[in-house]
Amino acid sequence: MEDIAGAGGAPLPLAYCAKEMMPALLMSFCGRDTLKQHLSRGASCGGFSLEHVLSLALRVTERLQDLHRAGFVHCDLKANNVTLRLDAERNVESVHIIDFGLSARVWKRREPRQRPRNKPWCCDCRYNGSPLLPECDLPGLGMILRSLFRDRDDVPRRLADLAERCSSPSHRGRPALETVRRCLAAAPSAKRPREDEDEDEDEDEDEAAGVAEGTLAQAPESKRARGDAEQGARILAH
Repeated sequence: MEDIAGAGGAPLPLAYCAKEMMPALLMSFCGRDTLKQHLSRGASCGGFSLEHVLSLALRVTERLQDLHRAGFVHCDLKANNVTLRLDAERNVESVHIIDFGLSARVWKRREPRQRPRNKPWCCDCRYNGSPLLPECDLPGLGMILRSLFRDRDDVPRRLADLAERCSSPSHRGRPALETVRRCLAAAPSAKRPREDEDEDEDEDEDEAAGVAEGTLAQAPESKRARGDAEQGARILAH
């Protein structure tokens, strides 16, 4: 947790009690509700607006990108491992990726073992001894996106297709995370500041221009990320 240092909205360790009978770890508060609980509660109240759904999708994607930039792969990304901090009116203040018990540094390998059948959000690399790469978190992100888009007829088809591609069996078939982020950010209903931004409007405009020029720092995914980002732009053009 100390090495991750809050990347992806991860909880920050504050104190540790090493007593043998009652060890304890004090961490920063990352919200009481998981994304799964939030979506379930929303469904029981008539559902969320498209703007809210696309905003959540973008914010989770940005948080995952932050984690990858810090050099870590989560390896267990799912709606239960994303929490939301809500204000008094239950508006989402911040989004956090949690539960790093299976996370690893990029390029680390795990001992090969049999893959369980009930974990479609996990990449095969976690079980076959291959290096763990940022692309390994795309199936989990794809499942989150599909849960956000489920039973909706107002989600742009290009975004629904992108969510499906995230779960491709091979890394090559998955989009780069920056492609996903750009496509979500380009959806008018999803426009919003990043979780870690507190700059004024002029600075936000400068960063947006930097993204358009391809100067945004890229997550350590693969050499094809730039090509995938261009492909994402072409997707949005049609």
